[in-house]
Amino acid sequence: YMAVEFNSSGVLVTNNRTAVRNIDYVLNNSTNHQAAASYLSGTNGSVTFGAGQSEIHVRVTPGSDFSTEGEVVAVKLESGTGYTVGLKRFATVYIWDGPEWRVYTLSATGTGFTSSKANAINGETNPRVAGQTAYNSGSSVYGVYWTTPSWTAPTTVSGLAEALGISTPSGGTPLTVVGYSGTSARKWVSGTGWSTLNHLESPGPSKATAISPNASYIVGYSRNEHGMQNAVWWDGTTAMLLTGNLQAEEGISTAAAVSDAGVVVGDLDYYDGANVLARGFASGQNLDSLDSADVLNPSSNWGVSNPATDPQLGATAQGLGLPYYGRSYVCGWEVDVVQDKAFPVYWVRRASDNALHGAAQRFRTWVSDGGPVSGGAENLEGVATCMGQGGIAGGYVIASTNAPPAACLWDGPAWGSQLILMSDSHRVFVPSSVSIVDVKGVNSQGGFTGNAVVSGNVRAYTALRR
Repeated sequence: YMAVEFNSSGVLVTNNRTAVRNIDYVLNNSTNHQAAASYLSGTNGSVTFGAGQSEIHVRVTPGSDFSTEGEVVAVKLESGTGYTVGLKRFATVYIWDGPEWRVYTLSATGTGFTSSKANAINGETNPRVAGQTAYNSGSSVYGVYWTTPSWTAPTTVSGLAEALGISTPSGGTPLTVVGYSGTSARKWVSGTGWSTLNHLESPGPSKATAISPNASYIVGYSRNEHGMQNAVWWDGTTAMLLTGNLQAEEGISTAAAVSDAGVVVGDLDYYDGANVLARGFASGQNLDSLDSADVLNPSSNWGVSNPATDPQLGATAQGLGLPYYGRSYVCGWEVDVVQDKAFPVYWVRRASDNALHGAAQRFRTWVSDGGPVSGGAENLEGVATCMGQGGIAGGYVIASTNAPPAACLWDGPAWGSQLILMSDSHRVFVPSSVSIVDVKGVNSQGGFTGNAVVSGNVRAYTALRR
């Protein structure tokens, strides 16, 4: 047997700070070697070579933090009694920055406030998040928004019980927040206050579900006098029907997102002349009236002869990605309504004329190294709920039967829709006390927001990209 001493040190590449062992990195011997490793005070340590053993692996494990760093960890063999150190006495490994996103929890306001909820994030450099706080276990609720840097003490949005959408102020335009109170859709404008958005027909109810980043368009839904729910947009405070003759009699529709160009996505019960079909839709620009070319159909993955006309299959559009290299993206999910199976999908549209480019395509539901999330299957169930820059989408997958939903991102169809789980600490830094539940919004900066459980309480969170 032979003991060899070594010395480890951290060398900084940027930011004038030395890598610190047991903080920035940890040293330990590889488990596949029958060798003992002991670490002495400071940076000194030793490993023991067994009889006939020619190598020992010393593993450098980077610590998970969100510091901006660039470091090199060097391991040097020290001279000693009974052995000679050869020319190759140094080994180095680089530690690069990561993860890409850091999660921050959003406070519920103060004493007596028991939960917070997030619904949307805007595209400012220092973004704001729209949502809701609840007092005394939900006996009273308030529409709010949070902002950086502290994410504490949310601003109450007067007149709204819940904030569902938030604009991105630019060039002097005021911040606008939309949502509802009771049965009425409402908007709130900074410096002006709140106003009610009228029902399509009394008595409603109505909800404003989204606002374009430039605040030009507000969309949502409103029920007519017969109780039928219709996707609408508001011209000032007047509700305007979106779905036209596409919506089936007694069917329902909802608008979920809208772009600066007036493209609206959502879902509707669509009558194709033979059957009522549950389908997504994406309008033309400038709130163009819907026609059959705007209907979003399921993919061909179901193995049926014509999925576009099959009433057993459904599709829902929930998010709208920003134009990227001449394309824009719509996300949602497709479902077998009989077997109750859903899969996350996206549709590609040309940014120039908003024309649909092919049928739905499924997001990847396996991790980037080629291995499945769980259970040995690649086509795992799930949904995509929101979308942002370059088609970055958020949602969840279900890894196996009876497993809870696993919140995730897809890093955009523009890059192959790579699946990123919230449990991937190399990509997303989540504090140990936080369990991510869902992803509700993605902004133009690649930040996202949603809801989590913190010490047994529901809390809104946001995640900012490095």
